[in-house]
This record gives sequence, structure tokens and C-alpha cells, in this order.
Amino acid sequence: MDTRITDYDLDLLTPGLSVDNALVLFKSACNKRDTLFITPSWFDWREARLRTLLDDPITADHAQALRETVLETIHVDEVLVWLENDPLRWSEFAAEQKRVREGLDAMSKAEHDARFKVEFEAALKEARNQPRPECPNCDPEGYMIPVSYGLLDEVWAAVAGAGEMVNGGCMIGEDRWVCRKCGLRFADEEAVE
Repeated sequence: MDTRITDYDLDLLTPGLSVDNALVLFKSACNKRDTLFITPSWFDWREARLRTLLDDPITADHAQALRETVLETIHVDEVLVWLENDPLRWSEFAAEQKRVREGLDAMSKAEHDARFKVEFEAALKEARNQPRPECPNCDPEGYMIPVSYGLLDEVWAAVAGAGEMVNGGCMIGEDRWVCRKCGLRFADEEAVE
């Protein structure tokens, strides 16, 4: 057993916990030696998504996904994609992600990195260049980001990870924009509570 599980109280991150308690344990285990490093500006919107997507109380799959995220065996954005789409049990999803990463390992790292950089920069430019509505709560400080629906590929997951878009899940909804500062969501040009 990984000693970090007991050292950082991840053994307490179990099915049946409330989402609030699970996220308290999750965050308290982060920023330790060999665990996920988080900052408020990087994690706040991800935490809000986790609060929305996790079952309350959390399931065994959700507890395992949170533990693996803290231990950095999988990226938190991959967990969000899984929670938003939830087509597979966690173990099946994690195994599939591992197979994808191993397939990428077979490609030369230089080839992959060069292709990814070009695609990421193009996607980031596309996301940043969209005309954006103003947030009535906090404009001009508010920063609206688009909501995208469907399964994100590696490039768009990185764009979401950079805070330039949010995945709304696989079911298309009304939300088109969300304010990164206050969380207000918009359907087209109108703000929705």
C-alpha cells in the first residue's frame, strides 16, 4: 500500500462521505510531498465543478478517482471529463486513459509534443478570440469563458485546464458562458442564475 494514503489521511476518503467532507480531505492531502499541487486560482473552478458533479454522498468510484488525483496517477481534468460523461466505471475509465497514454508513449515524445503545441496554441487562440458577453456582476474584472459540450480531446482538455473554457458535459444545455470570477452562467447573451 502506498504510504501516502495513510500519511495524508487518504484512507479516510471513502464512499459515503459528504461531498464537502470528501473535498476537505482531498484539499488537505494536496500540496504535500509527491501529491497534487493546487492554488486557489487553478483549483477554485475545478472544485466548483467537482461539487456539482460528485454524488452526495460520494460513491466508491468517486472516492477512488479523488485519491488517484491527489496521488497524481491521473489529472483532475480527466476526472472531470469522466464525471461529466460517466459512461464507464472509474476502473474502466482509468484503464482506458492509461492505454491512451501508453499509445502516446509509443509515438516519439518529440512528435507528440510538437503536434500538441501547434494544436493547443490554435485551440487556445480560438477560445480566447471569441466575442464575449460582459458579466453584469463584476465587469470589467469578470472574465467570461465559453461552455463547450461533449467529450474533450487532449487538446481541448488542456484549453479547459488553462481556464479558457469549461466542459458542460455530454448533454447539451442552455449555458454558453460562465464568469470565471463570480460563476454567473449565461444562456446566449442573457445571464441566468
